[in-house]
Amino acid sequence: MKTYHKYLIGVAIATSVLFIVSWRRRAANAAVDYINVQEIGDNQGWSSKLFQQMIQSVGWKSGEAWCMYFAKAVFMSAYPARADKINKVLTGSTQGSLQAAEDSSIFKVIREGSPRPGDIVIWQSVSNSSLGHAGIVRKRISGADMFDVVEGNTSLDGAREGQGVMNHDRKLVVGYVDGTLKVAGYIRMKLF
Repeated sequence: MKTYHKYLIGVAIATSVLFIVSWRRRAANAAVDYINVQEIGDNQGWSSKLFQQMIQSVGWKSGEAWCMYFAKAVFMSAYPARADKINKVLTGSTQGSLQAAEDSSIFKVIREGSPRPGDIVIWQSVSNSSLGHAGIVRKRISGADMFDVVEGNTSLDGAREGQGVMNHDRKLVVGYVDGTLKVAGYIRMKLF
């Protein structure tokens, strides 16, 4: 009888862990579906009309940088039951979204340690603290601090302004400077 109870407890724990891991990965998995969507013009539109409608539905307007709008749209589609709360916190501004997440009931901001799959990484410009870049952490790759990140409004060489949705291998350590950007923190959705 004791062995059976231990078995049931083990199954319950394993199921809970799988639920939490898969729940956190929803946004990362959803972001992958948009890799290779290409921008038309300079922040003017996209090769996919469905993608354009999705980005416009979360507030993007022609001419605006859209990396954070991409992260917001992915989160709203991955967590439809929380879309209203997500919409109140995440904006088109990377730095504004990071600040708003600090005081929200749905997100927490991580400023030390490593990100988890599904976190939104926020970079800050080293020359203008009001600007930055955003991406969704997909998975850890080789190396202690290296992660596969899906980013909107990026280029093949990983620039902050670019031509589409792409994934890049990035060193993600808060404070780490890569070119003109430094890692400012990670926005993590609270479980419940």
